[in-house]
Amino acid sequence: MAKGRKTKPPSRRGRVARFMVIFFGLWAALWAVPYVLRTFPPGVQNLCPVTASWLGRVLSLLGFGVSVDGVLVTYDSHGLSIIAECTGYTALVLFFSVVVAYPSPVKKKLLGLAIGFPLILAFNLLRLVIMALVLAYKPQYFDFAHLYFWQVALIIFVVALVVFWIEKLVGREKTIPVSS
Repeated sequence: MAKGRKTKPPSRRGRVARFMVIFFGLWAALWAVPYVLRTFPPGVQNLCPVTASWLGRVLSLLGFGVSVDGVLVTYDSHGLSIIAECTGYTALVLFFSVVVAYPSPVKKKLLGLAIGFPLILAFNLLRLVIMALVLAYKPQYFDFAHLYFWQVALIIFVVALVVFWIEKLVGREKTIPVSS
């Protein structure tokens, strides 16, 4: 490139295309490929018993007699097996992929991840606790809560978190006035 020559910034279409390529590349590598291959990264498998332990602790605080054995949480006459999908992994991957792909400074990406990951894990734990309560008190609604309500709620939560991150932490894109 010649010295002193200015490069024009990428067009909006170019920025969107770059975002989509990075987002779908990360998403495929971290979520789709493990689902197809049925092999999750080692950290995700470790997250299953940790999530089961957290769920057991909260249910104990709520007065249930709880037993946690690896990924199996037994309380009263009910039991839940915590698998990779129960850990919030899908929501974490979605959030991570959007934050990393979004055109923003690295510091703001790291701040977004540092704030977003614990919030997603906390929301996921709330989801599991409420599903355990539904199973204990209104088992006829468990499938609906598990398969529909909380899946949609988790996606809405992640989208709201992304919007919050962009609006409050990254800031809006500055528009460049067009001269005539």
